[in-house]
Amino acid sequence: MEVTNILADPTSRRALWRHPVGRHIGLCFALVTLCVCLMDGAALAQENALKLHIAKTWGYAWGDEMQGLFALTASGPPDLERVTFLLDGQVLATVNAAPFTAQLNTDHHPQGEHTLSAIGHVGDGRTLRASDRRVSFVAAERGVHIALRISGPILALAIGFAVITAVLSVTDRRRHASPGNRPSCGRGEGAICPHCQRPFVLRLFGINVLTHRYERCPYCGKWSLVKPASSAALRAAEEAVFGSANDGADSTGAEDAEAALRRALDDSRYIDRLP
Repeated sequence: MEVTNILADPTSRRALWRHPVGRHIGLCFALVTLCVCLMDGAALAQENALKLHIAKTWGYAWGDEMQGLFALTASGPPDLERVTFLLDGQVLATVNAAPFTAQLNTDHHPQGEHTLSAIGHVGDGRTLRASDRRVSFVAAERGVHIALRISGPILALAIGFAVITAVLSVTDRRRHASPGNRPSCGRGEGAICPHCQRPFVLRLFGINVLTHRYERCPYCGKWSLVKPASSAALRAAEEAVFGSANDGADSTGAEDAEAALRRALDDSRYIDRLP
């Protein structure tokens, strides 16, 4: 309220700068103006600067180590007319039109430490120089060695995973149960196949997907997302599926025995009676 009264009274505007709130407002305004000026100056400096970019075409690049064919590209202000690329202070190539790109083959130069840079010529006569880039040219064997050292563990893990998956698949096929073979989940986790409704044991190396597991049913052989089931649900599924299968097997066995007895009786009619 006090600041509002001061602003409303023209005769009291000078008193605003003597007020603590007025001094804080003025300080904040000055800081904002300074930040805007600094940002504009930095943007202008970036537009007027010459930058050197190094991109690998083929070969090896790790840190400051290089081997193979590389593309050197210079970027700068819109009125950039000519760029000269330098290697250890010597002219490597001169490009007179955009895009300002030159090729560098490290195999054509001695191995070891080198300095790359670029000098740009602008339309108004100014000369811009890019920051020096310290690089090291190495032999082709170095790139192969680093690539093997990086890809070796990854390849070993991939092969190990493939072997484990193959072993588990073979084990599942060997355990491919018949409808009358009742599984035993033991103390491990089990699940119920959504395709054949049979319970089975979850493998140790199954793939976790949030609250589910991506598993292969050892009975129907189909892959699906299953959720670990409780012991009661597993027992109920066992009784529903394997119990009925065992009952069917028992009835089938009784029918087979009855049929065998009937055949024996029929065959006995053709046996000669004893005197």
